[in-house]
Amino acid sequence: MKVLVAGFDEAATERLSVALRAAGHHVVGVTGRESCRALVRAVGPDRVLAPAGDGEVLVAEWLADLDAVPPLVALAPGEPPETALAPPRVTTGRVTPMAPEPAPRPAPAARPAPAPPAVPSAPPRPPDPPPRALEPEPWLNDAPPAPQPGQPNIASKLAQVRFGDYHSVLETTAAASAWEVREQFVHLARLYSPAGWPSRLSPEDIDMLVEIGRGLRDAYGILGDPELRTRYERALTEASAPGLEPLRR
Repeated sequence: MKVLVAGFDEAATERLSVALRAAGHHVVGVTGRESCRALVRAVGPDRVLAPAGDGEVLVAEWLADLDAVPPLVALAPGEPPETALAPPRVTTGRVTPMAPEPAPRPAPAARPAPAPPAVPSAPPRPPDPPPRALEPEPWLNDAPPAPQPGQPNIASKLAQVRFGDYHSVLETTAAASAWEVREQFVHLARLYSPAGWPSRLSPEDIDMLVEIGRGLRDAYGILGDPELRTRYERALTEASAPGLEPLRR
């Protein structure tokens, strides 16, 4: 079965993907709206697995206006994914009437509880030592310097991840070889990370780098797989035909 895992955070998406692949399913995991819509068009999954509650409603809104939407399966917290994907069991056969329940017996009279033994008072607890101030990380600073000319820009890359297609996210072309796609993914994943960024970072910068990293992994998950890349690029070509809305992801 082809399963699209959507609407979960990055850690839950990875955990569910590993569990479902071990059970013999073909799995693709996404965390964003445009990636989810593009893969439903390109891959045609048999099921879309989403978190029960608000996550299920959100993923349903993502897919509401698509022509062919696969069944949406909600996964409750702690529920094994295989259980959620299994078809409902139907029990057939004769129904045996249940015997009437016997009348409840009167409860025995409550006995007074014995008094608890006296507990000697504990000695007073010494005061806790004052908390030690944490040293800031070397790449964290509330006032980072302005980017230099020619230096990669985090905000521009984040906009590219959110609104561009997977080739623009990895800064490749449709003619790029599998080796070029992998080398470009490794280079960008190292650059757009808190450890690899060449200048100081603010907390907002770090949040943006985390989202960029997820987008790079999503893009490589499709372009790094020959079959998924072929389907994705076919969907891009069909969506770019005259009279159709362009497909970004």
